Amino acid sequence: MDSIGFWNTRGLNRTTKQKEVNLFLQRQQVGLFGLLETKIKRAKANKAALNLCTGWSYITNHSKHNPGRVWILWGPQIFTMQVEMVTEQLIHSVINHSSTGKKMNVTMVYGFNDQALRAELWRDIRRIANQEGQDRVLSRIDRVFTNNDWVNKLPASEVHYMPAGVYDHSPAIIQWEGTGAPKMRIFRYYNIWSMDKSFMIRVEGTWRQQIQGTKMFKVVGKLNTLNKVLIKLNKDRFAEVEKQEDESMKKLIECQEKIQKETRNERLGKEEKELTKKYIYWKEAKSKYMQQRSKVQWLKYGDMNTSYFHSVIKAKRTATRIFTIQNIHGETVQTTDAVVDAFKEFYMNLLGTDKQDRDHVVSSIVQEGPIVSEEQRSQLIKGFS
Repeated sequence: MDSIGFWNTRGLNRTTKQKEVNLFLQRQQVGLFGLLETKIKRAKANKAALNLCTGWSYITNHSKHNPGRVWILWGPQIFTMQVEMVTEQLIHSVINHSSTGKKMNVTMVYGFNDQALRAELWRDIRRIANQEGQDRVLSRIDRVFTNNDWVNKLPASEVHYMPAGVYDHSPAIIQWEGTGAPKMRIFRYYNIWSMDKSFMIRVEGTWRQQIQGTKMFKVVGKLNTLNKVLIKLNKDRFAEVEKQEDESMKKLIECQEKIQKETRNERLGKEEKELTKKYIYWKEAKSKYMQQRSKVQWLKYGDMNTSYFHSVIKAKRTATRIFTIQNIHGETVQTTDAVVDAFKEFYMNLLGTDKQDRDHVVSSIVQEGPIVSEEQRSQLIKGFS
């Protein structure tokens, strides 16, 4: 139950509606859920909770507003909650995910329709922002807002807007992947590897290795071997490229401070030149690395690697991930393994299976149509770099 959600119910006074919502929460297996615009008055709250909150802990904003605009329900075995602020238009809390120990700031909001009354809501939100810094998450009507800290802690999270049914608003379920066994990482080539003097030697040495089999098998075999070689190069030389830049800059400054005290020391002068070259090398390596990771063109024009720059990288990586997909059987799958299997099944079905008893091509028939000339054939097999 690694998920939270909310629903603008437009009134929850009917018993049937209360039981329906409770059944929905059980089916969706959410750990925490916000109910907005319940219209359940304070005097009827306890009776409504018997139908709504069976097996749940809950809090409402009845203490600030009689119709009870906001309710929050949570599974006490999944989350622990510390309420920080309750107003007429919001409930702000800090929740702790029991199995992972991760803390999140969650604010469930249902604002007044009157613009003047909403001014107080925005003052409260700004007050929360000043108290919590960047560690907050806001929800409003049928929208979910997250910040950089949420993306850092829960990169594999997504929002599902469920069918509205007979209601005016759609319930929203926020889910994220649980912590399981580490997945195999996809190989990515980084341009900074070519800055190392041993790069071409490693590549050429790997490519000269003899592998028996078909031409395609040889190419794939060499690529797999080269994969391991380049990963080792990255681990040996570029695993901490950002740290290397900081350390080289620090050593250069220390050397220059020594030179100011010993202006005629030739050894320090030579050391400064070497440290300057080293710093320039690592600065360029870091810039190339971050530029490739972000794919943001404005880095070319002098943008420094600020915190905003790093957040763009993480946001782009999250935006391009596929969390949910429908397989060829029409089933919606969400886990990482199921998504991978759906892709495999689709393309295997699209491309077909291997045919062992394939008929040979009749050369006499081929000769009747246009064929590749000797000159074109030599161009096709010509070496390239």
